Amino acid sequence: MSRKKVNPNRVPVGPGDYNLEQIKNQAANGKVLQTWAVLLAALSNLGGMTTGKLLDIWQQIDQAPTQIHTFEETEQELVKIRELTGVSLSLQRSSSAIHTKGDLTHFIRTTTANAVSAAFAIIAEPMIREKIIPPEELRIVLQRAAAMNEEIADGEISVQDIQQMLLDEYGLKLVDADGQCSLVAAENTEPAMLNL
Repeated sequence: MSRKKVNPNRVPVGPGDYNLEQIKNQAANGKVLQTWAVLLAALSNLGGMTTGKLLDIWQQIDQAPTQIHTFEETEQELVKIRELTGVSLSLQRSSSAIHTKGDLTHFIRTTTANAVSAAFAIIAEPMIREKIIPPEELRIVLQRAAAMNEEIADGEISVQDIQQMLLDEYGLKLVDADGQCSLVAAENTEPAMLNL
């Protein structure tokens, strides 16, 4: 008799098989860099954009204290972004009740999607509140950035592609050190840190 194949998603896993905090941190760290990359790339497409203007916008966002500290505040900001741009970003509560490989895969996917949305909300929030760029330009920038997030998810472009464009066209380096993103002029060795 042939043995029945086991659905890999139903294979049991225990708490020793994964680290939820590590999964959350890995998702968040990579997505903050990704979100900065797509927003800077979208800003770079605005007419008359210069290295100085990009650095100035980045510094204004960096210096504005975030108003987002909870899941609910993130949800509210995503509603504002949707009203402004028509772009809906996913934010779901994820269950940490993990019993199978399928549960673990679902948790990782949800956490990664939430990390993209939360980083987008946290970085866009001061741009909206402080009116760092005019509303019509902001709408276009956020729409382009959201579209680029999808292109990254589909493998059409990469964060490294955007980093290379910023370096080639603006002489700027977007770097990530342990979840701290910074944007610096290529010849500058002292990055201004962004605390998220």
